[in-house]
Amino acid sequence: ADIVVSVNTVSGFVRDPASATIMAKVNTSMLEYAPAISADGLELFFTRLDPATSEARIYQTIRPNTTSPFGLPRLAGTIDGFVEGPALSPDERSLYYHRLNTVSGKFELYRVTRQ
Repeated sequence: ADIVVSVNTVSGFVRDPASATIMAKVNTSMLEYAPAISADGLELFFTRLDPATSEARIYQTIRPNTTSPFGLPRLAGTIDGFVEGPALSPDERSLYYHRLNTVSGKFELYRVTRQ
């Protein structure tokens, strides 16, 4: 799975012709999914799953403006374990995500905040 960019047109959403360029440093041979983009379109959080290790991690990437490609992603803060599904709070100061509880085998909701 890869993340793509769509634009809203008169006839509905269509893939942005620049989508591959915008996401060139985000999409890899691994599985990227569950994007969460900031209101200004400059910051992106997403899940990357490595099929070889079954490890899911949350990454963050930024760009200088909405017409530029996103930069090289980096792991998001100190979030560890099998984590996925990032979601920004309305004020974008908190990031919510699912984390697998290895004891119960169930996902739990976690939150990290910006300093």
